[in-house]
Amino acid sequence: MDLEAVVGPAVESAGLELVEVTFRRERGRRVLRVTVDREGGVDLDTIAEASERVSRRLDLEGFQPGPYAL
Repeated sequence: MDLEAVVGPAVESAGLELVEVTFRRERGRRVLRVTVDREGGVDLDTIAEASERVSRRLDLEGFQPGPYAL
């Protein structure tokens, strides 16, 4: 699955720019790390909204690697 193609629209719909998407094992657990930015910076509420959008999009696309942290 092309994670950037799946995650990108969800991030952009939150008014953010997608910088990087990585999915790897860190300290014994799987971590999907989505790095975002926007001019002027990003506040916690915007991060929470983007995270929810990304999570919903991944569910719709059938992303099921087992337990992971976003």
